[in-house]
Amino acid sequence: MSGVTVVILISLFVVDTFWVQGLPWVAECVPVYIQYLVKFFIIGVTVLVVAVPEGLPLAVTISLAYSVKKMMKDNNLVRHLDACETMGNATAICSDKTGTLTMNRMAVVQAYVAGEHYRSLPLPDVLHPRVMELLITGIGVNCAYTTKIMPPEKEGGLPRQVGNKTECALLGFSLDLHRDYETIRNQIPEEKLFKVYTFNSVRKSMSTVLKHADGSYQMFSKGASEILLKKCCRILTASGETKAFKPRDRDEVIQQVVEPMASEGLRTICLAYRVFLPADGEPDWDNEADILTALTCVCVVGIEDPVRPEVPDAIRKCQRAGITVRMVTGDNINTARAIAFKCGILHPGDDFLCLEGKEFNRRIRNELSEIEQERIDKIWPKLRVLARSSPTDKHTLVKGIIDSTVMEQRQVVAVTGDGTNDGPALKKADVGFAMLVSTIPTSRLKFLKTAGHGTQQEEIPEEELQEMDDLDEIDHAEMELRRGQVLWCRGLNRIQTQIRVVNAFRDTMSPYEGLETPESRSSIHNFMTHPEFRIEDSEPHIPLIDDNDGEADDAPTKRNSVGPPSSLATPNQNNNNALERILPLHLGATPPASSSGLLPCPGSPLHSLETSL
Repeated sequence: MSGVTVVILISLFVVDTFWVQGLPWVAECVPVYIQYLVKFFIIGVTVLVVAVPEGLPLAVTISLAYSVKKMMKDNNLVRHLDACETMGNATAICSDKTGTLTMNRMAVVQAYVAGEHYRSLPLPDVLHPRVMELLITGIGVNCAYTTKIMPPEKEGGLPRQVGNKTECALLGFSLDLHRDYETIRNQIPEEKLFKVYTFNSVRKSMSTVLKHADGSYQMFSKGASEILLKKCCRILTASGETKAFKPRDRDEVIQQVVEPMASEGLRTICLAYRVFLPADGEPDWDNEADILTALTCVCVVGIEDPVRPEVPDAIRKCQRAGITVRMVTGDNINTARAIAFKCGILHPGDDFLCLEGKEFNRRIRNELSEIEQERIDKIWPKLRVLARSSPTDKHTLVKGIIDSTVMEQRQVVAVTGDGTNDGPALKKADVGFAMLVSTIPTSRLKFLKTAGHGTQQEEIPEEELQEMDDLDEIDHAEMELRRGQVLWCRGLNRIQTQIRVVNAFRDTMSPYEGLETPESRSSIHNFMTHPEFRIEDSEPHIPLIDDNDGEADDAPTKRNSVGPPSSLATPNQNNNNALERILPLHLGATPPASSSGLLPCPGSPLHSLETSL
């Protein structure tokens, strides 16, 4: 930019002097021309010094704001401008599975009920009435009452799932068995639930306790199959009775039912219950470890969550770009491995690691249960799948990759997730991608206020969309562009301020201080526009600007003194007094004698450029 400024100033000087004014080239004025060139060079350096600190952040801000606008069109809301640059430098991605790599629209496709493994959903007539009653009651009361299956918006469409998608799959399983869960909820409203143990990422289960009129309690539980099956001591049979469920039987169910389901990419959930008799006394409800034992297994279901169609191609592009994609999920390791193969994170024959959260913690901790970075550095380069992981495990992995010094360059980690369990990792990562179901605020959806969850935009009734159109939506990209405009105005003000500072400093250092005022100049070549000037051939000596500083210092005093008007007085009397010391250039006029006895010399262009600009 400074070079362009110098070229423009030189071109302006040449065009104005030799073309517009038609002045000839004069060898005696070469020193003046050189002074102008030096002046233009100084101005170019000044522009460089002033513009780079102000213009560079401004240019970056505008480009990032433009990126924000483009990403907004792809339904990507960027809260911080610098995230656009960071996400482009990512070298590792730790992605959640459910809802991010998969469609988050779940459905039960397999079931193990009463000792029978159904590859497809069983018919209602096949199940014993007692088994059916326990199954439907457990699903109805042990799923959040805010979770619902709503009818499709259009005829022939899919039912709308509102709330937790895993629970929606179980409620859909109840409807597939031709039993309405709402009937159970109407009989047992939420306020009549005795106690609810909400889902916990550590115990991987949820339980609800009912109190009956005879003083007994009945608890329904659901959770990760391999964890909940270990706490079952009995299992329902096809006749509706219970029998002992020994460790050998549990291992058989895991090998023949749970693992085959997981190998097909299904999420396995176990449903169980327990009865507390009055004769056993009042249980200690605060002791969860004792309460969640001696369960009776009702069934094990396999829930399918299809992979998003665009995910495999997106992962291939990341891998070609040198970005390592890792799956970090809370699902079963077999399910996670199967989904990883479908997505392209794993390939047959690859020498990569697939670990569970417990094994991961065992490898990275020492004898004092302290995390060591050296141990993490031995694992994360080959780790591709981390299953049954807690929020702490996700945070530990992300922090370990960021703090690692194994690679020559520091790893830039991006995290994608859609749940609260991804919060610590999203916050710790260099850039976090929070995946949302919809960009429509929940407060705008009146028909979902009772459920407390959002929905997809195509599921919104037309009357709600009309009300939303009347309200002012916040366009974050537009806000960033306006912020860039504000920065532009601030940058201009700072440039003007710095130019004033430079001019003030140079004026104080100039030997011609006080000889001119910026208002008196209208052209940088004003000294050549007076026809009374001509070249004096009899004078071989052409003094420069820096000659005879003492006489130049006396000029302001003689200018301000009261005396008779000069013979060269014109309407431009207040023009720069340096004009009185310029050599006449043409038209044969006699040079006036200087009051200090010096011959006139070419004028100084110290302030003329800023004045003309």
